[in-house]
Amino acid sequence: MSDYPNQEDKKNSSKQEILLENVVSAIDRKVISTYGKKLTTSFEESKKDITNKEIFITFSLSEVKYAIPINRVLEIGTMPKVTTIPKTPSWLLGVTNLRGDIFSVVDLRTFLSLGQVNSATARMMVVRTQNEDFSTILMVDKVTGLIPIALKEVKEPTAPIQNKLALFLIGFYTDKEQPLALFNIDKLLISSELRQFESL
Repeated sequence: MSDYPNQEDKKNSSKQEILLENVVSAIDRKVISTYGKKLTTSFEESKKDITNKEIFITFSLSEVKYAIPINRVLEIGTMPKVTTIPKTPSWLLGVTNLRGDIFSVVDLRTFLSLGQVNSATARMMVVRTQNEDFSTILMVDKVTGLIPIALKEVKEPTAPIQNKLALFLIGFYTDKEQPLALFNIDKLLISSELRQFESL
């Protein structure tokens, strides 16, 4: 008996691949329909509008964990090759060409006055606004995973936050006794500080 697949085997294999693709597509549609709702920028509005759990991507800055909605993240990867631009803030690392599209590259730690990311170990997140009119690359310390969160379980800060981070927080969620800060990515991306480099 031949060890090589015959025509019938190939047909069956093709049918299995098509079936698998259909199953994956069905799962994708289910995930989108379940978790694809949009976050609003207001903490109280968010709690009213969203009752089901949404999927968030978690990342860390200076040993603190944060989360943003998965539907704001286009891609995750390692530090891209960056072309620096003179006379720009220290948090703007430069620009990069990602498959034909030009993105500004922002060191999120420096932007928030939390130090600097380590370019050798940092991770990039390509993020976009809710209406998809603006995208940029944020460099963070680590991308740590995915987590489902119901915003009704998110609590407002119990004490004033004294640094720039306070401008971009929705609230805090407790995950396995560890606090997780929900980051308002839309508020960051529409800020005048980032938008001034939109045309780069």
